[in-house]
Amino acid sequence: MAIHSPPSPVPPALVPVAPLRDPQALLTRTRREWGGQRDLWIFGYASLLWNPEFAFDEHHSAFVRG
Repeated sequence: MAIHSPPSPVPPALVPVAPLRDPQALLTRTRREWGGQRDLWIFGYASLLWNPEFAFDEHHSAFVRG
């Protein structure tokens, strides 16, 4: 006879969290203000490095001090 324990609760770090701002609305506003007349470069840090939430054509590595 096997004894099954209840599933462990999900650790807080793994629980999905809703963004504080709507990234789609921010991207829409940025693109509207940008106007499409030149390249649009976005400096990415933190979550943008692993989950930018938008498609991009190219990326360049950089190092920021301070």
